Amino acid sequence: MNGALSNVWFDRKKIAPTADECIESVDIACEEVGKILREEADSGISKNKIVIGGFSMGGALAYHLAYRFHRDIAGVFSLSSFINKDSIIYQEVKQVKNGLPPLFAAHGGKDPLVLFDWGVDTVKALESLGVSTVFHEFPRLHHELGVQELRLLEEWLSKILNV
Repeated sequence: MNGALSNVWFDRKKIAPTADECIESVDIACEEVGKILREEADSGISKNKIVIGGFSMGGALAYHLAYRFHRDIAGVFSLSSFINKDSIIYQEVKQVKNGLPPLFAAHGGKDPLVLFDWGVDTVKALESLGVSTVFHEFPRLHHELGVQELRLLEEWLSKILNV
């Protein structure tokens, strides 16, 4: 935003695959959202019936939550999202061989903010580390959600949650 501050999930120095992670900020956000997950689990909802995900930075936060702190959830979805090239996520996932939540990812082919190739590279990297992935490209979609994308997500959620 040309140096202007904005309210987002966590701090970023720039929107680029090679940017350093502001891990303290990420961890604070993960702790806050993690409290909600724990409350849900404490209320009787089994964590294998919980899916977390988001759009853009919300998807990035979901990656951190699922693959660093809550690997026992049912799944992860990420829409027009990313993980930085040298993310701590990749380092931690390398140490886990089994039990990683499956991933549904979708990305617009014309996304000018989180470039399509960045989204694809993220999914390929996770897949190479053992994450079961489903990926959908929407060639005409920019940094936005599409109806077909949401329908496919709904189908995937029904399958993952067995509903």
